Amino acid sequence: MILLEIEKIEGKANKAKFMVKGVNTAFMNSLRRTIQAEVKTFAIKIVNVYENTGVMFDEMMSHRIAMLPVSSEPKYYDKEEKVILTLEKEGPCTVYSKDIKSTQSGIEIIDKKVPITKLNKNQKIKLELEAVTGKGSTHTKWSPGIIAFNPVPSIEVAAETTAEELKELTKGCPKELIEIKGKKIVLTEPEKCDLCAQCVQESKGKLKMNYSTKDFILNIESFGSMAPEEMIEQAIEILQEKAGEFKKELSKA
Repeated sequence: MILLEIEKIEGKANKAKFMVKGVNTAFMNSLRRTIQAEVKTFAIKIVNVYENTGVMFDEMMSHRIAMLPVSSEPKYYDKEEKVILTLEKEGPCTVYSKDIKSTQSGIEIIDKKVPITKLNKNQKIKLELEAVTGKGSTHTKWSPGIIAFNPVPSIEVAAETTAEELKELTKGCPKELIEIKGKKIVLTEPEKCDLCAQCVQESKGKLKMNYSTKDFILNIESFGSMAPEEMIEQAIEILQEKAGEFKKELSKA
């Protein structure tokens, strides 16, 4: 059994960083893949075109609309329910994503400023859209965001390094993230280190970059359908369920 500790260390809009402790690379990769491929979200699956006298082909406009992120209400995650949205406009105008109207509260297009097409005078479009829950493993439009992770870095100083040399070595970090503590150099904010290793390269063998095998920094950028915390919660539930199924099948062998 893996006992993990997850702490949010940074968050802004749809971007967040988490410190994940007590796991290994295999678990982190499983978590990343599960979020991207298994967590359920809403996306537009079918576009019914009733009228389109504009210059954009039906197929091109349908593909453009289908890739728009849709908000996802937790109460719909486990249901095979479809939500109808409509788009009806007449030119002259620019048609934006804000013009798409939902028939169900809580399910709507997230970004309202995406241009879809332009209509000249007397040109019209009339569309009916069907949004359903799905997984990123079926199509990337159901993926909730971009996920990446890296091990927590630390710096090791050569034993023969003098106090004067230590002062010079702290200047090697372009982000000024390293400082002296006693006879050691430490990363003050390891989550902000981009692993460029410039400090190591300029140290002439005095510094060495080490990487933790059990503590990781998880970066999540949501497309807006759900918060990064929700992604992690769903992914862990899915992993627990799969682990339980695997254990059950293993006991039968």
